[in-house]
Amino acid sequence: MQKETEKVLRIGDYVTFTNGKFHGMLCAEGILVEQVILRGDITTLDDALYCIHLQRQYSAAREFEEFMASEHDEDPNDASLKRYTAALRKGRDNETKLNDNYMDKKMGEPVKFGDIIQLFHIKSGKYLTVSPTILANDERENMSVMLNSHGNVYSWLIVTPRFKIDREGDVVQDASEM
Repeated sequence: MQKETEKVLRIGDYVTFTNGKFHGMLCAEGILVEQVILRGDITTLDDALYCIHLQRQYSAAREFEEFMASEHDEDPNDASLKRYTAALRKGRDNETKLNDNYMDKKMGEPVKFGDIIQLFHIKSGKYLTVSPTILANDERENMSVMLNSHGNVYSWLIVTPRFKIDREGDVVQDASEM
């Protein structure tokens, strides 16, 4: 007798998120509008399909963005400033390559409760990201959720069980509530 394949959530799986109370799915258009909403009038899964990605690192990208956003009092033709900017850019690019390589190596591994993941919106190619400075439109006590092309530390989500029967370290089974 052949053993049935275990149905567990894995890195690289495509998922959708539903809310039984409101009978809707977590959707985003992502190309022109980056806002994420709960919609009940779903006719296609294109807007509601996400891929489970590993936690990506953003320290070099954040350092580069902060430097580019800061005011530079120095001469724009300064060679040392150009070298420093190039080094920050190279660090960011190397960090991106390392993140991609790590994702390739871990593809297909089971997700466990307590893991930190990111949700990659398939249609737009962007990461689901909490916006810490913008409040949600309908529930003003909550922060807004948007799509971000590169992701950041606000894209990290900890997979926690909804019910006490599941514990941290357990593999996330198919149709688990979290």
